[in-house]
Amino acid sequence: MNRPRPLLRPLALTGFSISAALLCASFLPFFPLILLAGFLSAGCIAAGVLYYLDKLRSKILFVFLLSVLAALSFSLGGRFSQLHAAPFAGTEVEFSGEIRKIWRGDSVCYLVETDGGPLPSGTPILVYTGTEEYIPGDRVSGKASLWDNPPSRSQLARGGELCGYAASENMELLEKAGPVDAWFFQIRESLRTNFYRAFPKDTAEFFIALFTGDDSGLSAGMSRTFSALGISHILSVSGLHISMLTALVCWIFGRIFGKGRVSFLLASLTAGAFVVFTGAESSAVRAYVMALFSVSARFLCRDYSPSNSLGGAMTAICLLNPKAALSTGFWMSVLASAAIFSFAPKWEGAILGKLPEKLRNRLVRGILASFCITAAANLSCLPVYFLWMGSVSWKAFLPNLILTPLTPVLMIAGALIFLPGMGFLGKILALCLEPLFRLFEKMAEGNSYLPLQFGWLVIWGIGSILLLGLAFWKGETKHRRLAVSLSVFLLSAGTFTYWISGRDVLSVSIISAGSGQSIVLTQNGRSLVIGCGGSNQIGGKTASFLRSIGGDSATALIIPEERELLMGEAAAFAREIPPEQVLSGSESNWYQTLWDMGLAMNPLAAEEYALWQDGRLVISHNRAKPDIGIFLEGRSLLFQSKELPSPESGWDRVFFYDEIYKKDGFSISGYAIIKAAQWRVPPEFLEGAPLFGEYFAAEERVFLPPRKE
Repeated sequence: MNRPRPLLRPLALTGFSISAALLCASFLPFFPLILLAGFLSAGCIAAGVLYYLDKLRSKILFVFLLSVLAALSFSLGGRFSQLHAAPFAGTEVEFSGEIRKIWRGDSVCYLVETDGGPLPSGTPILVYTGTEEYIPGDRVSGKASLWDNPPSRSQLARGGELCGYAASENMELLEKAGPVDAWFFQIRESLRTNFYRAFPKDTAEFFIALFTGDDSGLSAGMSRTFSALGISHILSVSGLHISMLTALVCWIFGRIFGKGRVSFLLASLTAGAFVVFTGAESSAVRAYVMALFSVSARFLCRDYSPSNSLGGAMTAICLLNPKAALSTGFWMSVLASAAIFSFAPKWEGAILGKLPEKLRNRLVRGILASFCITAAANLSCLPVYFLWMGSVSWKAFLPNLILTPLTPVLMIAGALIFLPGMGFLGKILALCLEPLFRLFEKMAEGNSYLPLQFGWLVIWGIGSILLLGLAFWKGETKHRRLAVSLSVFLLSAGTFTYWISGRDVLSVSIISAGSGQSIVLTQNGRSLVIGCGGSNQIGGKTASFLRSIGGDSATALIIPEERELLMGEAAAFAREIPPEQVLSGSESNWYQTLWDMGLAMNPLAAEEYALWQDGRLVISHNRAKPDIGIFLEGRSLLFQSKELPSPESGWDRVFFYDEIYKKDGFSISGYAIIKAAQWRVPPEFLEGAPLFGEYFAAEERVFLPPRKE
């Protein structure tokens, strides 16, 4: 007798839950409702498809359609953030509310949920300030200057719908946090203090991030290293940590109380307390709910299904916190989990089947399982890297293969140092981790990123997925070989086509981060950077942008004026991608920092420079402000201050290096790019919300193709 297929599949649950949660959270009368209808349609289609398919084909579709839902979520999140930020952008507002979370770094960031004032009650606002004076649970009031730009994806993931800056003297404590909030905060601070006592600074910050998810204290070098190698997820409390902790406490309580309801209850409470203690991030909550499904299945006399548990966990999370669907951590956690239980066991079984019987021991199985799990998780997260960063680290696999299996050992060892008489363990761990960190730093040197924002790679990826899907549908080896061959052909043809079409093309991009920006000119892998400041993130983002398009050097870094907007993060950029020369008329502290790095420093003199092959860089001064002219490939570009009068005719394009270009903030590459030709959403989509029409402009890079004589 055939076993009946379950009618309700996890992807259908996922589609309905995400759409319903976002719909309930928004109640917005404008065109993203069409996208929400797309969510519902995706859920219905997925339910029908998965009802008639099973085994490997359904799992391929499962992971693929989850990726589609992730893309829709990111797109929808951008529109939501614009809508909420639009009425208040660039204004100064008074607020009062409860602090939910704190992030440390170059500045302190509070997530405040407002309870009155000009902002609607319950509005989450990210308030950046200079010093840390409050703890989660405190009620505060203050005056914040809201930014013109809508929240970025990372700020959305933190839960903010508005972002602004408030001076410390403009904030006031209204009511102290309750005893429970204060107790949790004191425990976290005590944990940080003990780690600093047991380890050197870098190692202590690593363990603080590992145990609490707070990576704001990491040095800039270590943070860049972990990001370049694609192992930053180790430093956030994720499904990996919760799964290991749940399994460990279940084993311990099972040994003490037996495998009954008492051990299940104690293990659930322990893991739940850890989730709350670390800030209840969406990935941690997802793993906790899945673990509860897994453990409770034994007591409910049900078969445990990882896919159904994942669907149930996503449903619960999206209903409790709709903004979780806008978080990159949430989708990386979901996709990695889906791939681990869908693909890793099959890959492991296929490889084991080809090994001799003598090699099928526990050690080989463990190594093979780690290899397959790491491969499945990394491959499944490629869509998120593509949507979020526009690039992916090609060096990520080996560091993940090294560090991921070590994580449970490091967590156990880190916990043991708190036991009496175990302080010596901290020195041993520091000695062992030091060469590992140095190895990772060496691996991160040079270009670590594959550029994924190019259209030809998108076409290749979609084409390969379709070909491989058809091959598995047919289920014959010859079809799979043909699909792989065609995939290789698509990649080769796309690479060659891109190389031909991109030759001698000059592109102008504006990289934005909060209130800072830089202007980047690129051609044939070479680059020229004008200005870099205004935000503590812009240096790293500019370097990441250049790496993502295949560049690891800059011909010159031009500093037009001695201002924080144009110079504040020049040193941070130069540490990652040292320019061949720096042109600056300043001798400020920023200039001295660049000088101390051993860079070639030249004055921003009014003269003409050779640029690349046949180009010219012409510097002139107008009212004590520099005009920067670029003449290349028959094109003429002028970069000047917005305070100067309009230039005479004769320039193809004019850019202002000291004007913050408003950004949509949600282009594929994740960077604000200068708009060559704006288009507007058709009016029928904006009926009922005319106020927000001007915020929906397409982003487009300015391409200046070579002029034919």
